[in-house]
Amino acid sequence: MTGRRKFEYSVHEFGECSRGRPSRRVSNRGNVVPVETLPKPTYFDDGDCEFVCEYCDAFFWFGERITGGPLHSRPRYSHCCKGGAVRLPFPLYPPAAFKHLFEDSHFMENVRAYNNMFSMTSFGARIDDAVNDGRGPYVFKVSGQVSHWIGSICPPTNDGHQFLQLYIYDTNNEVPNRLRFFNGSDQHSLLPAVVATLSETLKSCNEYVRLFKTAADFSNMSADCDYSVRLYNNVGDQRYEPPASGTLGGIVYAEDSNASNYDIVVHKKDGTPHRVSKLHPSYMPLQYPLLFPFAEPGWSTDLRLHSASGGRRRNLTVNMYYSFQLQDRANMYSLLLNGGRLFQQYLVDAYTCVEQSRLDFINANQNIFRSEYCWVHYQDALAICRVHGNPQYFITFICNVKWPEISRHLLKIGGAQSQNRPDIIARVFRIKVQQFLRFMRTNRTFGDVAADLYTIEFQKNGLPHCHTLIWVTPPYKVREAADVDRYISAEIPDPSTDPELYKIVTELMMHGPCGLARPNFPCMRDNTCSKSFPKMFESSSRFDKDGYVHYKRRDSPHRAMKNGIALDNRYGADRVRFCIARSEDAPASDSDNVAHVVNEIQNFVDGRYICPHEASWRILNFPIHERTPAVEVLAVHLQNMQNVTFKENLRLQAIVQNPSFGRTTLTKWLESNKRDSDGLDLTYVTYCSKYRWDKKAITWIPRVRLENPAIGRLAYVHPASVELFCLRMLLSRQCGCRSFADIHTVSNVTHTTYRAAFEALGLLGDDREWLTAFIESSSWATSLFRR
Repeated sequence: MTGRRKFEYSVHEFGECSRGRPSRRVSNRGNVVPVETLPKPTYFDDGDCEFVCEYCDAFFWFGERITGGPLHSRPRYSHCCKGGAVRLPFPLYPPAAFKHLFEDSHFMENVRAYNNMFSMTSFGARIDDAVNDGRGPYVFKVSGQVSHWIGSICPPTNDGHQFLQLYIYDTNNEVPNRLRFFNGSDQHSLLPAVVATLSETLKSCNEYVRLFKTAADFSNMSADCDYSVRLYNNVGDQRYEPPASGTLGGIVYAEDSNASNYDIVVHKKDGTPHRVSKLHPSYMPLQYPLLFPFAEPGWSTDLRLHSASGGRRRNLTVNMYYSFQLQDRANMYSLLLNGGRLFQQYLVDAYTCVEQSRLDFINANQNIFRSEYCWVHYQDALAICRVHGNPQYFITFICNVKWPEISRHLLKIGGAQSQNRPDIIARVFRIKVQQFLRFMRTNRTFGDVAADLYTIEFQKNGLPHCHTLIWVTPPYKVREAADVDRYISAEIPDPSTDPELYKIVTELMMHGPCGLARPNFPCMRDNTCSKSFPKMFESSSRFDKDGYVHYKRRDSPHRAMKNGIALDNRYGADRVRFCIARSEDAPASDSDNVAHVVNEIQNFVDGRYICPHEASWRILNFPIHERTPAVEVLAVHLQNMQNVTFKENLRLQAIVQNPSFGRTTLTKWLESNKRDSDGLDLTYVTYCSKYRWDKKAITWIPRVRLENPAIGRLAYVHPASVELFCLRMLLSRQCGCRSFADIHTVSNVTHTTYRAAFEALGLLGDDREWLTAFIESSSWATSLFRR
């Protein structure tokens, strides 16, 4: 289905918002339209997930279309198959018994336990169940390393059978043998009839089960025969039918010299479990037999992208593979997408495979990487502050699983619970974040937006939220406490004048009740609310001596009932007045003013937590951090002292003779000033306002659109590098330079050094250069670093 869909608009209540405080930066205020005079906000509905990819039949929302292509006639989607480049078999239609069980409430409540019962490998991870305290939906969350382990065909002496061994030994008592691991637990009440159905179905259709059953027959015929089961890494082309017998593995009696390093060898008797490689196509089917009853092979290193031109076929990455799987498609039923809590576990498991492949690459190429990701984003944010001042508003935008788009789609695909389709939640939240930022920029809720920046984080319950910083132009900056009330309110609305807003706020924007009424509420710490509720009544908003804002909370007669307790304005969370009803989410507004070897990769793996919502977000390659406008990092180097990046197999002579290796933003700025006089009134830092840097052409190109241009940021130089530091300071002051000599020319006098030119400007005769360095570093450096 393609074409332009009809947009529907309706009013819906929506989420909550976090608190914030307005900045006290003083500036001249222009004419601001009072919020009360703006039209009543309505919820913007993004419609249904009704568009279909022309290559793989994946459903997508109009808001997910590729920008730059046809907007309405034939919108295109790329997160599924990369425009037809990813060609993989669709899931096989499941056995009738499996499909019936996946529609049964008891089975779905215990689906992880049933899967563990039939899993041929063990799942190694630290599972965090602290959030599953019964007060919210189930969330599967792990921390640390995730791995799969496979044991031997025969158990060690005096040990019971488990995992794949249950397929081999004492098969006449298979059902009670499997149940004995779970019946003693209070968490599960598994049914023998269900276990028997699963066992018989897997024996009839799963190639791995057949293979291990053959191994059992060998054991019964000859107890002294020594053999092993080898699971092949290279399974050939993946087809649209179940794997044929013998294609996934075989029984061997001796070592095979032609075997792949990634083949899985299951020995007859070995007391040590072996770790299954994430590169093996059986990594997932062995762990999730209920999701892959036909033992369909998973991702392998042999998969390639389709090339329409017939050229060289690039590798199909593990990220592309799992992204292809997370799509609802026309006329397709997937046990994976209907797996409930087991699907949550699969998502986390899948993303750890994606993450591990990236970490392995980083670990193997540490000599060419630098740990600058967070540092670069931080410096880019400070560059925006340098141009536009401190941000005025800090807004937290929280996901709401009751958004109509999510509810309608879940109903369309069979009525799945929202917590069991975190991929849908991630996709809709991505659309809403883009819509929210577009709304803030175009509707002038806070005035003219000069810049914005956001970062995605994930709550303890897994749901994503977006922390946004917004810069406004000087006429619209908050000047005094009374201005805060134009945009932010912490009071309960009047139900007689605005019943819809009253319903939203009382249901979703009230804290607690906590304190003596509910001492076990999550916010309580040492019998005190960690969020400082209830607040004090305030007749009007005010700033305290530290610049924090105390919002207006009048002692009005309006009340909100929660859990049988009447809450007043002291329990209200502050919110953006105009956005609360439009996005049905949580826009919350805040206005702000001795050497040793450290394995950072291992520290990262040990310390991070992964939930299915974050796994979905990252598998779909949604950005964690974005900003507007763009920030261009400008090179700073002495003449002929620029950094050169090249492949290690290139000859030195070829590098020296190739002029493109010496081109930088600085050298091309000097050349551009020679041929183009339009930028002679600009410094190196402000050159981005009229020109953009083309990385492919390695040159500066005049901008076609001058509104909201990129911001230039000079690379940091430590003051101890005197010449380079002085050059950096001169580049922020000298205009229209055509050569390096022009940079250290002051008042038509060309000085021999940059230090001398800097001194001629009157900046080096005293300690002002150090004062400048301290002022610049005060916004980002620690006190220890500055010392």
